[in-house]
Amino acid sequence: MSRRIAACALALAIGTLLSGCAVLPQQTDAADEAILRVVTLSREEEELVLRAVTAGIQTGDSSEPPETVEGRGADYEEARTDLKREREASLNHATDWVVEEDVFDEALKAFIIDPELTYAAHIYLLRDQSAGEFLAAFESEETGPSRTLSDLDRALEDRAVTVLEVSARLAAGEECKIPVLRAEEGKAEIEDEVTVKGWK
Repeated sequence: MSRRIAACALALAIGTLLSGCAVLPQQTDAADEAILRVVTLSREEEELVLRAVTAGIQTGDSSEPPETVEGRGADYEEARTDLKREREASLNHATDWVVEEDVFDEALKAFIIDPELTYAAHIYLLRDQSAGEFLAAFESEETGPSRTLSDLDRALEDRAVTVLEVSARLAAGEECKIPVLRAEEGKAEIEDEVTVKGWK
């Protein structure tokens, strides 16, 4: 991990803790803006793929199914811009990031360059399952992956890792264990842990 990235991450982590900025979801003014809860990041051929999913809403006898928006590009900034062209959507309410293992560095860089992202989000890795396959496992769920991941966050307690914890530990030169997920038929389970020691 380069000293510049480490210093940047440490400064952001300390600043975030002291100010409270970007730790808790912020309010948005646009009534028609999609509130995205779960974000995945993957690489397909030469493109970085950013997918984000709203939580489905059930009110009485009616329900609003989860909505998935997608952006693609050479890097995170291009993918985020592409996603915004598809749908004006807020990522500052995203509670969980599910990231393919080979783009983990790209996910951490996204939090450095995008002030909209909240460091309180939990982060998980995918190893033997693609992000597309992970999301497809929740197609029949009324809330998409949102409820399952929320339940998993609570069940893991101290084993659940936030982006703030990851960035602070790595910036301090410490290692960090990140849970590896796999999803099948609307359920997500921890199948392993990856020990991360630094950014490439």
